[in-house]
Amino acid sequence: MNFKLATTLLAIVFLAFACSSDNSTKHDLMKHGIPLTIYGPDSIDVKKEAFGSIIENYTIKGNNFSVELNVSNAETKDPTQLKKSYKSLIQGEAYFDKIVNEDENGFLYAKKIDSTLTTYNFRLVKVVGDKEYVFQPGMAESLTQTEAQQMFDWLKGPKS
Repeated sequence: MNFKLATTLLAIVFLAFACSSDNSTKHDLMKHGIPLTIYGPDSIDVKKEAFGSIIENYTIKGNNFSVELNVSNAETKDPTQLKKSYKSLIQGEAYFDKIVNEDENGFLYAKKIDSTLTTYNFRLVKVVGDKEYVFQPGMAESLTQTEAQQMFDWLKGPKS
């Protein structure tokens, strides 16, 4: 088998596995004071970080999974409007390249650091009561599109 074909087949198998919702575990975050359920790797560690009195910041880490969750008073109860606001902010960032995909609660986007390096990021917003919950990759993360998409899909939960 030639190397190019083998590499392509391996990439397809990896993508099928990575994008499958079958390899995620449901996690109830209520025991951490967060009224949300997310999906992720089998085991996650949730830590509350000090970030001032207005915003609560949590780090959620697991195997190949690192996200930040920022919790604050909701500007609006409409997650679509909230997503639009975050999208506008992100599009104004220096390295913003393009929106890769989006739905009503979030979006995946590319950041072009230079001509040889593109990384991927996302924002996923949820509103519960009078609080807004904004998920994004961990600060030190430099993600491929596949990695960012997998985290984004896990956080959204299974398709209904």
